Amino acid sequence: MNKKHMMIRFISVISLGLLVGGTVFLLSIGPLDQHQGIRSVVIDLYQMDPKVQRDTLSGTLQIQPDEFATDTLHYINQYMYLPIGALILSAALTIVSLFILNKNSKMSGSLFMFAAAASCFTVIPPIMQVISGSLLLKGENGGRELKAESR
Repeated sequence: MNKKHMMIRFISVISLGLLVGGTVFLLSIGPLDQHQGIRSVVIDLYQMDPKVQRDTLSGTLQIQPDEFATDTLHYINQYMYLPIGALILSAALTIVSLFILNKNSKMSGSLFMFAAAASCFTVIPPIMQVISGSLLLKGENGGRELKAESR
């Protein structure tokens, strides 16, 4: 196995660890409206909004901070499956890419790019997957094999 494939495997395993860790974290936190810390952050953000501050001073506030936090966290809980599903998809694509890396590097590179797109709402794993994918898609000779074939 060459150094390039070893480096790609190393980057991919770290990315996979981050994806699995993020998935486990999201699954373990449970319903957000049961966490007082998250609730207080939402209330603080709501109270820092300039429009809310103006409405509070003028006495025309439409929704109380506690009610806003309850509604917001309930809404987020309804759609929590989307980021969890995206992380699971990205981790699965990364695993498949690692298994086919030696057999079909172009397909593996493409799968790394799809995995990066699936986890684009995170920061570090997509960057690592794009690096791995671009190294594989660039080819063994740095893209020179395409120029030689066209002659």
